[in-house]
Amino acid sequence: MYKSVNALTSRDYKTGGLLCDPDNNCDMSKLIEQDNLFRRSEFAPPTDSGDECYMWHDLCYNYCYKRIFKHQAECIRNCDKHLVKELHDLDDNPARWRRPPRDGTEKDSREFRDWMILKFESN
Repeated sequence: MYKSVNALTSRDYKTGGLLCDPDNNCDMSKLIEQDNLFRRSEFAPPTDSGDECYMWHDLCYNYCYKRIFKHQAECIRNCDKHLVKELHDLDDNPARWRRPPRDGTEKDSREFRDWMILKFESN
């Protein structure tokens, strides 16, 4: 069960409580819905499923920088873990993603996804 931003406790802030369950499954859409800190209209819509993962990662970092002060590094690490999980959940063939990339960019999208996994798994 996910928590609303208003229901976060001091323990959640200590661990970077980003509306995540104990297995680091995060419902970032609830963060957007319940916290007016972010307004989706400020962003261009994601171009594909990979880009959607990167958008949520950016919003998560923004949340950490603007709302978490004492345990910011831990909050950021949680953002990175969530990104890696989401990217691993994408099919190895971008053409089979829920929102596939433009024709002709599948190879670039897969390689970028793989590079991002390597980059953020090491954090």
